[in-house]
Amino acid sequence: MLLELRSTGCQTLAPPSKHPSGERARWERAREPGRVDGHTLRRACARVAAAALLARHWPAVGTRDEAALALAGFLLRGGMPVEEADHVARTVAKAAEDEEWAKRGKAIQMVRAQVEGRPVAGGTKLAALLHGDGKRVVAQARAWLGLRDGRDGGEGGESARRQSRSLEGTHSPEMTAFDGDDRLRVIPLWLVKEALLRWLWPGRIPLGTLTLLDGDPGLGKSLVTLDLVARVTQNGAMPDGSAGIAGGAVLLSAEDDLAATVRPRLRAAGADVQRVVAVQTVLASDEETGREQERAFTLPGDIPLLEQAIREVDARLIVIDPLMAYLDGKVNSWRDQDVRAALTPLSRLAERTAVAVVILRHLTKGGGGNAIYRGGGSIGIIGAARSGLLVAKAPDDPEHERILASSKSNLGPPMPALRYRIVARDGTPRVEWLGACDYTAASLLSEATGDHELPARDEARALLTDVLADGPVPQRDVERAARAAGISLTTLSRAKKRLGVEAKKVGFHGASRWVWQLPADDRDAPAQAKKVISPEGSHAPDVSAFSADDLLRAERAEMDAGDATNTAHDGEGAPA
Repeated sequence: MLLELRSTGCQTLAPPSKHPSGERARWERAREPGRVDGHTLRRACARVAAAALLARHWPAVGTRDEAALALAGFLLRGGMPVEEADHVARTVAKAAEDEEWAKRGKAIQMVRAQVEGRPVAGGTKLAALLHGDGKRVVAQARAWLGLRDGRDGGEGGESARRQSRSLEGTHSPEMTAFDGDDRLRVIPLWLVKEALLRWLWPGRIPLGTLTLLDGDPGLGKSLVTLDLVARVTQNGAMPDGSAGIAGGAVLLSAEDDLAATVRPRLRAAGADVQRVVAVQTVLASDEETGREQERAFTLPGDIPLLEQAIREVDARLIVIDPLMAYLDGKVNSWRDQDVRAALTPLSRLAERTAVAVVILRHLTKGGGGNAIYRGGGSIGIIGAARSGLLVAKAPDDPEHERILASSKSNLGPPMPALRYRIVARDGTPRVEWLGACDYTAASLLSEATGDHELPARDEARALLTDVLADGPVPQRDVERAARAAGISLTTLSRAKKRLGVEAKKVGFHGASRWVWQLPADDRDAPAQAKKVISPEGSHAPDVSAFSADDLLRAERAEMDAGDATNTAHDGEGAPA
């Protein structure tokens, strides 16, 4: 017997306890296992058993490479995908203490042999090379792995030949594209496993990608995200009654105090705060002194640390509130290329960890009814997201009710908008959902009142103030932002003069360009304050030792449920 799968009763283990036999209990890969259905568990156990059996009978030095080729042919003939066959072969060789186990993945090589019409070994050859009763070992491994009996010329061989046609003209999965050191990394699509689209909130917030939540301040965007955190950590239904998903949450909150705001609101929403961590700062070792220093968490540089926090609580939801507070200072949020370069690693993190990343962003003061162009920063921000949501006042009851509407939906039809209002429980605000309504993101912005009805010139002045707040911006980017907000370049030019915006040429010859910046008096004035969470605050965080050099400082909530643009410039020929 290689492995026992118990299906009756249960056994309680408390790592790192020790069994009377002397064996110590521990979590494999240093984390608790999640829930798995019986079929998946039985299949995984069968794979372990098959790999162990093959490893036990793996041949001695001299014929191992030949055996690896035969094993690859055996697995491919049985219908196993190429990438998976390589993984199994390397696992078997490593378990057999084969020093060259990393070279035993021969599936691609066997597929090419099919292309060239050369003979391909399989189970018969493998059985002859294994120690002991090779035929019995191969038969048992085939049964456990659920492989077809793809003997020479059989169905499995034809399957491998069909797969092989995709590789004609290539050299390897990483195909050399240049004569130098650079290589173009490609992957044949027949190696890509299809995956079902999964949702944190069906139709609104997909797992494995970015979702943008836009809205003016004071409308409850942060409260909405905390309500979602509560539902995820408690495996509760979503606000529209659809089924939710269970998991932890990671919060990046730069505008709300953790002790006075975030924790009480999570409690009021009914969250399991033991499954929530809040990212604060990064501890980094000084290269010269060796001392640990604190610095701000930034994107995209600290994404590897964020991934460790995700795995710490098995997170299914990340909230970044707001995005601009966490972008690296070198990232120009109004420059499309900068933004896409910063958000692409975050998108890959979401895909790799199957996490939903919800990014909060404020609306600009410019008018217009197209929600895609109303969020602050480059259009590349909403471009990187697969789903977009908008929060606005309810036109029929702007004092009391709010609307959550879909502004972008790449993965399915847009869902109906939902009403909500903010109520208090023991003095702490929370969200109360009121059901579906007929408003759309476009109609909400078109019918908005207040600041969004400013005259066109005032809108342009507000946009310039927003765009240039952090320093000089290329004129081309300013003009692009104005067009996106529905502001004409003539109006923009007049507002530029009224504000005293300075235009200057930077760079030399072909690399020169015009940039705009606020006048000196405005530049010297204090920038809009960004809330900084002091490491010496009243809620001293735990420091999780995620790595030797950089430590992500995260505060784990441990509270019980009952606890309290140069069309016109300043040079010659500038139009009036």
